[in-house]
Amino acid sequence: MLALFPGLLVTGLVVVLGLLLEHFGVGANLGLSAISFAILIGMIFGNTFYPKIAAKCDKGVLFSKGTLLRTGIIFYGFRLTLNQLVELGWSVIIIDAFVVASTFLLTYFIGRRLLKMDENTVILTGAGCSICGAAAVMATSSVVKAKPSEVTQAIAVVVLFGTLAIFIYPWLYHVLFTPDKAVDFGIGVGASVHEVAQVVAVGRQIGDAAMDMAVITKMVRVMMLAPFLFILMLFLLREQEEGGRKQKITIPWFAVWFLVMIVVNSVLPIPDEVRNIIVRLDQIVLTMAMAALGLTTHFSAFKTAGYKAIVLGAVIFVWLIVIGCSIPLLL
Repeated sequence: MLALFPGLLVTGLVVVLGLLLEHFGVGANLGLSAISFAILIGMIFGNTFYPKIAAKCDKGVLFSKGTLLRTGIIFYGFRLTLNQLVELGWSVIIIDAFVVASTFLLTYFIGRRLLKMDENTVILTGAGCSICGAAAVMATSSVVKAKPSEVTQAIAVVVLFGTLAIFIYPWLYHVLFTPDKAVDFGIGVGASVHEVAQVVAVGRQIGDAAMDMAVITKMVRVMMLAPFLFILMLFLLREQEEGGRKQKITIPWFAVWFLVMIVVNSVLPIPDEVRNIIVRLDQIVLTMAMAALGLTTHFSAFKTAGYKAIVLGAVIFVWLIVIGCSIPLLL
């Protein structure tokens, strides 16, 4: 626990600065929240003085980026109910399935046929863009036996364009839509933005109702990681000899527990005071995860990705924006 303290202290400092900026209304007209500030401040720190203290702080920062993020998403379930899930119906599942399939196939076609990139990098980029960002990249890398350099390229693309989404999506919402479309836009955000953390950041800037729908839609999309890996495994088995070895499929258990918390919140008579405390603490935990995401976003990683990976990520990013903005018009 002591090893985590320096990193938690740094992320906590970023959170405090973000909360202060939000409290004093800085950037309010742009829809900037504590989460947005946490990422921005984290990126500034991460590319200036943080590398000098990274050796002492990395454990705590990575704990915030991983464990705290998953914990925050799990307990985010206390803001949602089964009635909201029922209201979404099959449409969200169909939308998410379309996004995952079309985005991955488009990524594979452009990357392999047009840009002539290596297969592993294209597969990893497709997984990250279509499902759940870096988590999907890491899970998929174990299936395709990817090299560290291939994983780095895919994650750099996801981080770059996912970070841009945090600022572009709220702007597009205010330009293209009216407030009555906030919930539908939230579904579009959850269906098209790369990372869970980035979905939370975008949704928070639109409003609570939009963030609720964005997170639910995103978690449905995250749950598709397991069947995606299974299908990918079958595809690879058909392409090459596996020597009788079994591929391990990674299940995003935090998404399962997120749904469990929704059930608990829907069934148990939890006092409003207790629920409000949980929600407030959860907001702080999620903001810490955003700060850690910013601290670990290094501009040098974008150079490593190479121009072909950036071109591929940019084209797919435009595709995802088109999907995200089309959904409110269709619902």
